[in-house]
Amino acid sequence: MKLNAITYILSAFMILMALVLAGYLAFTDLMDTLYGWKRTTLEAVLVSYSAYRAYRLYLDVKSNKSE
Repeated sequence: MKLNAITYILSAFMILMALVLAGYLAFTDLMDTLYGWKRTTLEAVLVSYSAYRAYRLYLDVKSNKSE
């Protein structure tokens, strides 16, 4: 297995886990001590991080495909 394939798999896993945690925070009482604007901010940060990682993964795959 090439090193790029491992990097892609780990990046996709991190994207998935950040989105799952954001979903749990949005729709359940996973962390009772985290509420209000702090909870909403953490959800926004997790979704933004996932979007950023997905964009970087897309660019990396696209650049390696053209090589």
